[in-house]
Amino acid sequence: MEASVPINSEHISTSVSQHAEFVRFQVEGKYTGSFPVFPGRTYELRVASPSTGARWGLRLRSFQDVKNATIYQHSLNETGLETEILRLGKSYRKLTSDVWTVAAGNWNTRADVLTLGSDFLDELPDVAGLKKYSDEFLFPDPIRFEPPAGGEIVLTDMDTGETSVLPSPFYLEPSSREDVFRIDDIQIGIDFHWDHRESIPFRGALNVFVDGNLLTAVNEIEIPFYLASLLGSEMRPDWHLHALAAQAVAAHSTILATRGRHHHAEGFDLCHDDHCQCYRGKSRESSLAWKALTLTEYSFMTFGNSLADTRYAKTCGGMSDNYAVAWEDWKIPYMVPVPCVHSGSIADSTENHHFDLQTDEQFVKYQNAPSVTAACNPFTHPYPASSKEMEGLFVWEERLTQNEIQELIQNRIGLKVGKIEQIEPLKRGKSGRIIFIRIHAEHKTFSLGKELKIRRLLSETHLPSSAFVVQKEGSDFVFKGLGWGHGVGMCQLGANALAEEGWDWKDILLHYYPGCEIQRG
Repeated sequence: MEASVPINSEHISTSVSQHAEFVRFQVEGKYTGSFPVFPGRTYELRVASPSTGARWGLRLRSFQDVKNATIYQHSLNETGLETEILRLGKSYRKLTSDVWTVAAGNWNTRADVLTLGSDFLDELPDVAGLKKYSDEFLFPDPIRFEPPAGGEIVLTDMDTGETSVLPSPFYLEPSSREDVFRIDDIQIGIDFHWDHRESIPFRGALNVFVDGNLLTAVNEIEIPFYLASLLGSEMRPDWHLHALAAQAVAAHSTILATRGRHHHAEGFDLCHDDHCQCYRGKSRESSLAWKALTLTEYSFMTFGNSLADTRYAKTCGGMSDNYAVAWEDWKIPYMVPVPCVHSGSIADSTENHHFDLQTDEQFVKYQNAPSVTAACNPFTHPYPASSKEMEGLFVWEERLTQNEIQELIQNRIGLKVGKIEQIEPLKRGKSGRIIFIRIHAEHKTFSLGKELKIRRLLSETHLPSSAFVVQKEGSDFVFKGLGWGHGVGMCQLGANALAEEGWDWKDILLHYYPGCEIQRG
């Protein structure tokens, strides 16, 4: 199937290991670059001398146009606060999805931003306008101003014990598309309930650079090979061909629209984990994935003259939601509530299936009798054999004791709040996902958002979604929820059910992303 890959495919760079003490690897095939390496041997990279000049700040607000970013910057500068405007994103075929971010502060490491950023945010002038609620707790959002520079790496041949000190970055280029390098001990599902480590083979080039006193390993890979792996990482090989094809196009669009935005100046376009998109190297490729890519001809999506940022989630619960439920307060016309329909023709799929779960009463009523028309409902459309464990995440329940919640709040945001009295949803999206929540406690009452921050605060890993109600049973709090993921854009399990019904991959995409157009790759 690889023979169908275009000769001059677009490349991207994705981190495969960030801020690690060491990178251990082997190669299969012929590689050239910083130092001669040989198949059958294990090599280890460590920092010999640190990089210099790193500069990190706080992302304050992001805008879709430079004019509004400039107005916001001027309002802050007039208060004496020094800020910078960063242009994020990369163009493709004269199409862009640029974002302008206003950032402030000056720290040496990302960890410094996370440690000290909360106090900085608390002292910002009111004109910053970051809080939706007066008692809102603000989370620091680090952004890098400048990429890492300099440093040295020590390379050790683990079989012979020989060492060499080399300048950063360390680089290896394959002689063919079939050559692979394997990195040991890669962290997968970072901070989620499936967090674990794997040894993974990758096609393409390896680039390892010093970042402070640690190392970051980057895979430079052609997009078709990245997508072939992603289909086996984000979905499963027994899912329907047209669901995989729809996923391929949505993922391709997201790559083009977001590369360089989430990891500005960090030395790569995307990370390999759920923060960006799941990428597990050659081991996740399959013949079905290559068939799906050939079917779509490596297409991507646009909206007007811009690249479409077509994000997706595992299980919406019956209705997708607005972009602003999870991220910036932007109105994106193609990231809006869409019914995840299970029956009826494509022509009338959007009729008589809309519902609104923005109140607790509406949410509980729906949760007790979920829509039989929901394509992601496992009770009306069973999931593929490989995905049976996901059935329990359409309607789910989790319980936390009083002590557990207090410990989570202290560990996550450093607050000792005493006895928790009430957990109050303040605002929901149409899918029922909570956007802001308020914690009423003995010593402090505070609110926070958005969707992902809520899921992290109230779980050792993450709650499946923020679509839940809270019931108090004695001293325990019971969370009764719906769906898995942020619920914006395409519902992956819903897309598979629609494909099983006979929907074409194009129909699936145009249903979940209304108003978009599909472009040939």
